[in-house]
Amino acid sequence: MYRRISPEVYRAEQRLRVVTAAATRDADTTIADVARDHDCSPAQVYKLLRKTRDALLPAPPGPQPAARAIADTRPTTAPAPAVDHRALLAVLTSQHVSVRGTQEVFAALHLPVPTRQHVVDARRAMGRASRRLLARARAQVRARVTCLAGDDIFFHRSAVKVLLEPASGAVLDVMRWPWREAEDWRLWIEDWPALRLFVSDLGTDLTGAARRAHLAHQADLFHERKWWHERVFMPLSRREQSAATAVLRAWDRATRVDGPGRRLGPEAIARAEAARAGAEEEFFAAVRAEELLRTLFEPLDPRGARWSDEAIEDVLASVCDHLVKVSQDVGLAAWMHVYTNRARWCAHRILWESVEVELAPDSTWTRDDVLRACIELHTTESRLHDATEWAIARAAQVRLTTLRDALASACPNAKQVKHAVRSLLGRPRRSSSLVEAFNSALRVLQMKHRNVSDDLMSLHALAWNLRVRKEGRRRGRSPFERLGVAFASDHRPWYEVLVEEMDQP
Repeated sequence: MYRRISPEVYRAEQRLRVVTAAATRDADTTIADVARDHDCSPAQVYKLLRKTRDALLPAPPGPQPAARAIADTRPTTAPAPAVDHRALLAVLTSQHVSVRGTQEVFAALHLPVPTRQHVVDARRAMGRASRRLLARARAQVRARVTCLAGDDIFFHRSAVKVLLEPASGAVLDVMRWPWREAEDWRLWIEDWPALRLFVSDLGTDLTGAARRAHLAHQADLFHERKWWHERVFMPLSRREQSAATAVLRAWDRATRVDGPGRRLGPEAIARAEAARAGAEEEFFAAVRAEELLRTLFEPLDPRGARWSDEAIEDVLASVCDHLVKVSQDVGLAAWMHVYTNRARWCAHRILWESVEVELAPDSTWTRDDVLRACIELHTTESRLHDATEWAIARAAQVRLTTLRDALASACPNAKQVKHAVRSLLGRPRRSSSLVEAFNSALRVLQMKHRNVSDDLMSLHALAWNLRVRKEGRRRGRSPFERLGVAFASDHRPWYEVLVEEMDQP
C-alpha cells in the first residue's frame, strides 16, 4: 500500500532546509540569497531562525508563568440554565462532599439550600435507586458472564465484598458481609450460571469457595508479585546486602594501617567474597524463577500457541530447577507455594473452552484450527501495525487476506470468534487489581463518613460503572457499556440515569 507524506511533514522539512541553509551560510551568502533560493521572504527566514534559537535555549528554572485568562465582561441576557437539584446532589455525593459542603455549594450557586435532613434522605433514595440499577444490570448479563474477580476490603474491621467483571472493569456487586468463610464467597459466586473462572488472591476463603463451586481458580497476578517481593526477594536482598557489608569490613581489616585486631589475609577475603557472590546468585535464581512463573499468566505460551498441559509442566519444572539453587529457608517456602497452587497459575486458559465456534458442514477444519487461525490473525495484525519495512508489511497483508478468506469459509460465526479471541488476548483474566482500584475509591468514604451504608457504596459503584473512561486502554466507553448493559448504551451521564430511575414508580 502506498503511503504519501502528510502536508505537515512536508512543510516541516521545508522549514528545516531553510533554517539549515541560513545557519550554515558562508560570509558571501546573505539572508536575501537564502530566501531567494528557497522561494520565501527574508522576513520568513529571520522568523524561522528566531524560533529555532528560542527552542534551543534552556528554559529558565522554576515554574513557567501561566497564560493569563481574560475574563469575558460582556453582558449577557441569556437565562441561567436549569439545574436538576437531584443530579447536583448525586455528583456532590460521588465527589465525597460533606452535607455542610453540599449546602454551601447550593448557596454559592444561588439555589434553594436543602436542609441537612433533606440531603441525608436524598442520598438514601439515590443509594436505593443505585442498588436497583445494579440488580437490573446483573440480571441482564448473568447468563453470559464467564469470569469474575472478587476481594474483601475492610471498613473499621468490617468486611466489604466486591465482585467485578475483569474484562470490562464493571463492579457487579458491593456489600457489607461480616463473615469470611468459604461458604460465604460460594454464596456470592454460585448465582452466576455461566461462570467458569474466578480470579482472586490465594486466601483460604476465596480458594475454598472456588473449590466448593467447582470453578477454576486463577491466582491474582497483583497479589502474587507482592508475595514474591515480600517473602522471597526482600529476605534474599537483605542477605546479599549483609554479605556485601561483610566484604567491605573484611577489606577494611585487611588494608587498614592502624587499629586493633589482626589483619585479614587473602583467604578470609576470598571467603567473604564467595559468600557475597553466593547470596547474589541465590537472589538472581529466585528472580529467574519468578520471571518464568509469570509467563504462565500470559494468554499464550512463549511459542505463541495456547497453553497445553505439557508446556505448563515444563515451565513449572524450570521454576523448580531455579528454586533449588536458593537456600532452604526461602527456596523451600517458594517451592511449596508454587507446587501447592500449581493448578492456579494458568487457570485462565479454561476460558478458551467458552468460545463458541461453528463449523461449516463441508469444512475440514476443527475447532482448534479455527482458534489457531484467529490467534495468528491477531498476531499478524500486530505485525502489520508495527512493520517499518515494506516487505514485512506486504507479507503480513497477504497472510491476513488468506486467513480471513479461510476463516470465512470454515466458520460461519468467524466475526464473533475473532472478537472473543481478541478479548482473551488483549485483556487476560489473570488479575483482580481493578478491584483494588475500586477499593481505593471506596476508602475515601471511610475517611469522610462515620457510617457507610450499602446504598452509599452502590451509588459509588454506579458512578464507577457509568462513567466513560477518558484515558487508558478502556477509554471511550464506560464499564457497563463494554459489558453490554442496556441502559448504558446511550452515553448519558450517570446521574441522568440515576435520576430517571428515581422517577420510576
